[in-house]
Amino acid sequence: MREVAAIEPGRTLPEQLIPDTLHEALDDFSETVRLHNIFPGTPDLKPYGRLRLERVKRFKQAHDDIPLHDLAYDTCTALFAHWLSRPVGQRGPKSRDNSRHHVGELMRFFRWLDHTDKYRWQMPRGLDGIARKVPKTDGERKLSVITKQVYTVKELATLNRHATPLERLLLYIGLNCAMGAAEMGRLVAGDIFLGHPHEHAERLHFESTEVDSYVRFLRPKTGVFGEWLLWPETSVMVRWALERSSRIGSDVLFVSEKRQPWYNEAASNAQYKFANTWTRLLARVRKSKSEAEFRTLPFGTLRDTLPDLLRHRVGTTWPRCAWPTARLSTQGLRAPSHGGSNRASAA
Repeated sequence: MREVAAIEPGRTLPEQLIPDTLHEALDDFSETVRLHNIFPGTPDLKPYGRLRLERVKRFKQAHDDIPLHDLAYDTCTALFAHWLSRPVGQRGPKSRDNSRHHVGELMRFFRWLDHTDKYRWQMPRGLDGIARKVPKTDGERKLSVITKQVYTVKELATLNRHATPLERLLLYIGLNCAMGAAEMGRLVAGDIFLGHPHEHAERLHFESTEVDSYVRFLRPKTGVFGEWLLWPETSVMVRWALERSSRIGSDVLFVSEKRQPWYNEAASNAQYKFANTWTRLLARVRKSKSEAEFRTLPFGTLRDTLPDLLRHRVGTTWPRCAWPTARLSTQGLRAPSHGGSNRASAA
């Protein structure tokens, strides 16, 4: 092998030669990811599948196309070390969550490579046991003992005052149900129960009457069932949204006048409509002379607001499962009616 320059002089012969490379294996892994992350009965890739393919693409950009027989324990741990170090990208160092997702994807690749019949590569002994926890920076450790940045009740009232009806719907459901764009964008009429006493209230040890309303929903990523008791103000907005959707000819809650769902599964950024709507609301608020310095927190902070508020009111022992159904209300927001002088949504 050395005579034909297949192995550099001075290097130890591998136990077995595998006539394939890292990038070739990553390409095949991409096809497997694509195959297992499409919507049933369609060739359309799920948003989560797109995220995974982007990670695999970054692996090819970050790591040399080495022969698979060189992918031994030390080399594998070096690949992990690269992502654990939170490498600098176009927007600066990777976030802790971003690095954690890349580390997890890399381990999924190694396990697939070990199991697939196409390659003779075997996972090095002990690789499963290496430390893969992404460390926090000093700043993150300090922030972990401080509350997350969320809007105050006064700031939420300001947002509510400037919001269009659809923006108010987004605001209320985000606060009430601790939902993000992926959950809100998939809400349909069948997920909502208005004026519906809870059939298992006695078993769950709480009082329920015919004035109660609920959202019942499967989390799209995990498939976990969730149920949220709606505040009266949220129920009013949801009822309005259902009537609007019915008029348009759709059962999707967040939908444009042209029957296009706000959450676009086929787009590279499926939640861009929610992000853009939130940005426009913040810009409208900041145009007011009295609110020129209004904080611009991301849309995702809405889902953290109620848990943060309850933490301060009742401490960290409050059960996490109870946060979304807590019997609070948006009365402090002093919501104007969704009709009348409010601007109609341009969506």
